[in-house]
Amino acid sequence: MDHRLEELEQLYVGVPISSDDIILDALCGNGFASKPLIGRTEKIFGVDRKERPKDFPQEITYSRQAIQSLDFTDETFTLVLAHAGFHHVGQGNPIEQQQAVNEFYRILQPGGIVRLADLEGGTSASHLNDDYMPSHGKNCVWLTPNYAATLLTKAGFIDVNAESIPIRWNFVNHSQLDKVAQSMFRVDKTVLQKYGLVRNLTITLPFMYARGVKR
Repeated sequence: MDHRLEELEQLYVGVPISSDDIILDALCGNGFASKPLIGRTEKIFGVDRKERPKDFPQEITYSRQAIQSLDFTDETFTLVLAHAGFHHVGQGNPIEQQQAVNEFYRILQPGGIVRLADLEGGTSASHLNDDYMPSHGKNCVWLTPNYAATLLTKAGFIDVNAESIPIRWNFVNHSQLDKVAQSMFRVDKTVLQKYGLVRNLTITLPFMYARGVKR
């Protein structure tokens, strides 16, 4: 996963981490976003709609639930991360995306931080996913900086910041790049080139990063 280091580094920008933090990794998947925090915080929870992956870290407490209606008490967490899966929330229903952000606000302690990250909507990267991923298309609503800022502001967050940042996945050879193209995007490298996402041994993806603070 070395090619995704820049993606993770940007996720933690403006997010101070301490040993007292209680963190929720929303839409956690295999724990990609929160694994680097193991041993650095008091507790990490992960939630997703799927069964717990077999290789999911034992140090992270996993539960299967929808982020639109979370089974946590008010003001439990100091940090909520939602990385690279928010476009699936509500299966194309933006009302449910607002519900999810409202839940993030509810479960955060005052002064707690939410950090959203995903491929930016309306870009070649999001279009490629909608065109080639069977679960995408009309079933996805992608975040843009303006849309993400609106979701956070409506939920009550302050100090809201949302921006588009180009993330580069760098590879050591074409074989590695081809493997990632197939595993991550279900396409051949030539399709990524058609969408203008590949140059030499680098895939460049327009990512949207947003941050908000609970009052």
